[in-house]
Amino acid sequence: MRGAEPPADRGRLLPPEAVARLAGLDLIARHVVEGHFAGLHRSPYHGYSAEFSQHRPYSPGDDLRRIDWGVWGRSGRLYLKQFDEETNLSATILLDVSRSMAYPPPDRPPREGLNKSFYSRSLAACLTHLLLRQRDAVGLMLFAERVVEVVPPSSRPSHRRRLLAMLERARPRQARTDLGAAMHQAAESLRRRGLIVLLSDLQDCDPAAVGDGLRHLRHRGHGVLALRVLHPTEIELRLAADVVLRDLETGKTLATHGIEARRSIAELQARRARRWTQLFGAAGADFATIRSDQALAPALGAVLRRRARAGRRAAAGGGA
Repeated sequence: MRGAEPPADRGRLLPPEAVARLAGLDLIARHVVEGHFAGLHRSPYHGYSAEFSQHRPYSPGDDLRRIDWGVWGRSGRLYLKQFDEETNLSATILLDVSRSMAYPPPDRPPREGLNKSFYSRSLAACLTHLLLRQRDAVGLMLFAERVVEVVPPSSRPSHRRRLLAMLERARPRQARTDLGAAMHQAAESLRRRGLIVLLSDLQDCDPAAVGDGLRHLRHRGHGVLALRVLHPTEIELRLAADVVLRDLETGKTLATHGIEARRSIAELQARRARRWTQLFGAAGADFATIRSDQALAPALGAVLRRRARAGRRAAAGGGA
């Protein structure tokens, strides 16, 4: 079911200030991908003699040996030779649209943090901007109990409008989350190995099923970056009086004292954070938690810089 956007969350998914602050960021593959573009990604085709396909403009950091000096002599502009086997990174954003992503309800003060659905869609918009700016291919899958809508990866500039339109109209559905099933569906449907970016609150997810899905994706050669999006009140409740809590996934309610509920929620989320960190780490995937009261670009930038540092350490140690 699609509902109206909460008043506090109305606005642009990709505001100009976020675009400006994303200018210095790159999303770099940490594993071998099927291609090499703009010096950002390692190619499995080392030494392969491929046929010439087309030219593309030079970007800082490109291999100078691939510049077509004949074109430069005629036009005064730098272009690189691109070959058939030299394709870009293929990334797919797996976005949770289950009913728990509708938190908080419209009557919640906006200063406490944005609605998780709106915030996650904004993160997806930022990632789309980064990937297309790098001339990488990006696609989108919406899922709840199953994958409900798909846009295949593409690197065409016009693809941005299609993805942003899909993100604008996406709303949480009256359905629970089955992330494991969505991962299996993604692994079976994506022919090219690449990067899977997961955006979800991971509420009510079965760790065993998620672990199976992760192994399936990794078996198919995909890298995984998982971003867990939570509202700040899901991490630390500010309560003192008696309260009634309702689970957005199951609909169950629980009456308890505010201080007791605050302590229980904090302990529960700490255990969940440790569990998900261990599970994704064991599968060789990157994992981070982002709060919906954090500014988009700095929050995403911190994750990508940490991921890049880990990639450099792995490369120095001989890892993937």
